[in-house]
Amino acid sequence: PGAPALPWGPAGGPAPGPNARDIFLIQQLETLMGTIVGKLSALKVGEVHIIDPGDGSALPNYVAGFPATVTSILDTLRSTTGVDVARILQPEDLRPDAALTGDGQPSAAR
Repeated sequence: PGAPALPWGPAGGPAPGPNARDIFLIQQLETLMGTIVGKLSALKVGEVHIIDPGDGSALPNYVAGFPATVTSILDTLRSTTGVDVARILQPEDLRPDAALTGDGQPSAAR
């Protein structure tokens, strides 16, 4: 049938580290983003009539809605699955929890 599962822990090898979940999710990211992009590419917008209030903001506001759609989808993914793609992709030093080490302790405590 299938390949045997890899053993974890003292008997079978090293235990997964504190970033194992993020690493796994990053490995799955291409498939996940492909699914999201596929769904978005199926979105078709017909004729649109834009009435500008006179300050030139109508068209930029309309176009800004497209990236906002991706943000909305990622927010929904986070709230339904707990997978925070935006946080995973954010550089580690910019993350809100960057001051903590992998064990949840402040980096100065080490």
